[in-house]
Amino acid sequence: MKTKTRRWMAWAFAALGSFPTAGLAQPGKAAPKAAATVPVADPPAAPVKVVAVESGPVLTLKQAYDIAVSRNPSMAVARAGVDSAKERVGVAQVPYLPSATVEASHSESTSNYAPRAGALPSSSGLSTAKSASSFDLSPYWSASANTRWTAWDFGRTGASVDLARRGLDVARADLDSTRNLLWLQVSVAYLQALTADALLVSLAESERQAERNRDMAKARVEAQIRPKLDLLKAESDLAAAQVATLRAEEASRSARVALAVAMGQDRLPAGPLQVPTFPSAQLESPDLGSTAWLDESVKLAAKARPEWAALEARVAAVQTELDALDKTILPSLYVAAQASVAGIELDALAWNYGMTGGVSVPLSTLWTRSASMGDARARLAGVIAQRDSLLLALRGEIDTARTALLQARKRTRAVESSLEFSAAARDHAAGRYAAGAASLFELADAETALTQARIQKSQHTLDLSLAEARLLFALGQIAP
Repeated sequence: MKTKTRRWMAWAFAALGSFPTAGLAQPGKAAPKAAATVPVADPPAAPVKVVAVESGPVLTLKQAYDIAVSRNPSMAVARAGVDSAKERVGVAQVPYLPSATVEASHSESTSNYAPRAGALPSSSGLSTAKSASSFDLSPYWSASANTRWTAWDFGRTGASVDLARRGLDVARADLDSTRNLLWLQVSVAYLQALTADALLVSLAESERQAERNRDMAKARVEAQIRPKLDLLKAESDLAAAQVATLRAEEASRSARVALAVAMGQDRLPAGPLQVPTFPSAQLESPDLGSTAWLDESVKLAAKARPEWAALEARVAAVQTELDALDKTILPSLYVAAQASVAGIELDALAWNYGMTGGVSVPLSTLWTRSASMGDARARLAGVIAQRDSLLLALRGEIDTARTALLQARKRTRAVESSLEFSAAARDHAAGRYAAGAASLFELADAETALTQARIQKSQHTLDLSLAEARLLFALGQIAP
């Protein structure tokens, strides 16, 4: 009877396809080794290079950055600053041109004479007695043209133009800084979205494996081979895997939202993402961990970083402003011309013209010149201090990014080994469970360890790529 029961159970499991009948233990014999083909064996894990979460063409980091440069509002703000600075240069050059005004007028007024003491001498023969007034109106026509040109102002206008040009240099450096910061922002968002997609794929596979384990446990419990506790454990593991997958879906969508914001899009980027590479000779330098490499890199970064160029331009701008303020007290030589026609009848207008030359001294600038120069000197000291502070910050930023990259590279072998051994342990536990030599708890523990190893691998890939991106940014060598 027992033999028939064992045969019936073997036939049932063979029909279910849960495990081979050769895996059944015989009375009085040790359980045989697991068969070569284990139903719960995990398919070989493909390297996480392209993760397809949405349908559509692959979106590379370069494509995402190009879209961000053309659509992110921060770039539009920086470009507007450059355009405005260009126009200010034109405004500063206006004093080189002459000023001109043209006026034309017509008036109607009474012509009543109002005597005034001392206005007319008694010898004029005009009576000072009260005369009759009239309400009759008399017309008066006039037109005039005036022009004035500053022939020489001892460099005041030239200093103002130079100051505007220094402002244009600052705006262009700010545009480059915005572009570099945008590259880092897009890179971080892209890599985080890529990692979130990879985690979603790993957890989805863990959920499918948990479902297979649940089906196997159910079949064994129904066949009265394993206790009901195995099924309850399998159901619990499946529910936990489903929760983890749902959370991963939410995280993946949130990461894509952040990427869309960085790209300046109002729609989520569709299509799989591709792991980028950051080729750079400095990243592969054998002296990456040395102090000499750090010292040389700080010098190179100071020349390459647009933030440094922006501060240098600001220093030059304030120095130019001081030069312009120093010249505000200087006189200017000017020439002017006037022409006019006037009269009470249009067909009998009288014309006149004249020319004037002179010297103009802006004495009122004496009241503000000293305070304005003191303000400019204080701002110059502040900008120089910012430049020195940036040099220290560059050293710290490069050192931090370099350390992160070196540490991530050191962890590579351990992470890969952890994934390799976890996969082997899970396969071994699956074989033991299929042969009836292990409980579902042992298999579940192995599954959990493998899932954690996969997550660790994805996180390590993110850490490595982020460290490379941040080091390139710190060195001023963004990858276009």
